[in-house]
Amino acid sequence: GGPENIVFDELQDWTKHSLRGVKYYSGMASYKKTIRLEKLGNNPYYIDLGVVNDIARVKINSKDLGVIWCAPWRIDISSALKQGDNTLEIQVANRWINRLLGDLQAPDANVRKVKFENGMLGGQEFTTGRYTFTTRQAMGSFKFAEPLSSGLLGPVRIMKAAYFKTK
Repeated sequence: GGPENIVFDELQDWTKHSLRGVKYYSGMASYKKTIRLEKLGNNPYYIDLGVVNDIARVKINSKDLGVIWCAPWRIDISSALKQGDNTLEIQVANRWINRLLGDLQAPDANVRKVKFENGMLGGQEFTTGRYTFTTRQAMGSFKFAEPLSSGLLGPVRIMKAAYFKTK
């Protein structure tokens, strides 16, 4: 599994992190930042997340603005913005395959004791490093050995729409 809590100083691919629990993490992470807007105009505002691997939910000032699941990673944030400080939260979820890959690595072998209460495996305790497993050999169908890029990579930008009059 991943660490209980971790802080990134800048946006980065989780799979490039030195901690194995981050590199092979599968699940959700939250990015939070306060942004200050001195003056709001009448034109719509959008947030562009840049690159996201794999899906993101955007909240501003606790208002859920929805899920973005494909490019362009952009959503209208006008209804949630206010003049002054605004709290931005972006929740990102990645793919389960990264955790499965991590559980196949030798350093994760035999680090936990597991016993099924329902009698599976004869009710015997066994040692494992795996946090996940599949009931079939799904991993054989994938042609990669490294985890897939994960997290909010950015750059994250807030943009104000501009309108031009034409003749």
